[in-house]
Amino acid sequence: MSRRSQVLSLFKKLIKLGRKWEATDSLRTSIEKEDFLREIRDVFRQNKFIKDDAKIDELILEGEKRYYLAETYKTPYDRPSYLPSSSSYYGHGKSKTFRLRDRRPDGEKMIDNRYIDKIIGHELLLEFPCKKAFEINILKKIIYKLEKEGYCGSDKMYEKLSFLMMDNIDKDKVSYRVYFDENFKNKIIIQEYVEQLSCGTTGLSCWQASSVLASVICFDNEFKKKYNFKDKSVLELGAGCGLTGIAIKVFAEVGFLTMTDCNELVIKQLMRNVEINKLDCKEVSVSYLNWKDEIKEVSNYDYIIAADVVYDTSILDSLLKTVSVLLKETSSTFIIASTLRNQETIEKFENQIVKNNLLLLERRILDDFKNVYLPFSTAINAPTIIHFLKSI
Repeated sequence: MSRRSQVLSLFKKLIKLGRKWEATDSLRTSIEKEDFLREIRDVFRQNKFIKDDAKIDELILEGEKRYYLAETYKTPYDRPSYLPSSSSYYGHGKSKTFRLRDRRPDGEKMIDNRYIDKIIGHELLLEFPCKKAFEINILKKIIYKLEKEGYCGSDKMYEKLSFLMMDNIDKDKVSYRVYFDENFKNKIIIQEYVEQLSCGTTGLSCWQASSVLASVICFDNEFKKKYNFKDKSVLELGAGCGLTGIAIKVFAEVGFLTMTDCNELVIKQLMRNVEINKLDCKEVSVSYLNWKDEIKEVSNYDYIIAADVVYDTSILDSLLKTVSVLLKETSSTFIIASTLRNQETIEKFENQIVKNNLLLLERRILDDFKNVYLPFSTAINAPTIIHFLKSI
């Protein structure tokens, strides 16, 4: 979009907001609407002859910030220059006299925004940027919670949010997820494709069940009492981005990990994520495994895992036959997490278990994700089902 188009689009957006303006105090709606529209027209008129691209970009950024503050917080007037930049303020009618608003709740200290600003501008996020939509949502939530408690977000937060809202399209094909453990001592970085369906496969992006399974294995104390992964050997089927495998290697201290998939692009990305996380190649390997191929050699693993691979009924038989062969030659336990998108698919999977000489040890349904340590984003509200299987 050209700068001229951006300016016109921003002007129309602000005018539309002004015409639909509703003040917090309904008696002031007509006054605030008139003032807001006058301000917008005056600002655009004053700057219509500017031709410097850098200055235009700066004005667009300020305009987006102005729009966000007006739309979200019903602030009808721009901040006067004589008020501190970090302050909150309110105006009195057409006289436009402004006063500082006391944002400090009784008995509370003002929040130090420097810590949040450090996170927003952290070098880790600059090197491994996440999806812009995710950044926008997080910043909105932080600012909303601060405002709700009577605090004021920093200018850096508003500037960052305005910049993202003005340029909210991910230009790169890939983005990153960064997760820390409970003590912030260890972290994992997962590269994924921005689009969940890319290059004809779903394996290049992270999915709900992989986050849930990784969270349960690594951070659920009750689970760890029964299934301890520390120093154990683990095989992952359909590893995709490697979120579950890499998480359990770093956070659950798995001894040896083999991640497998059957798509060459997925395998390349898996290897990239192993490299990013600087995992020891003697303890972590990436291999090609197609469930339709005959398995000629079986290694002895303590656990075999899989996440979000039960979505296509046509592959269920191949999946469970592969699992049956792997478990028959070992004393492993197979733990598989699936998002319940379609009840019929899960039922077909469960019906195939006994047919493939497998025993269902346990079935868990997780539908409360408040305590899921590795957060995920999803367009549907569906539980995750975890099945525990052994060979008969």
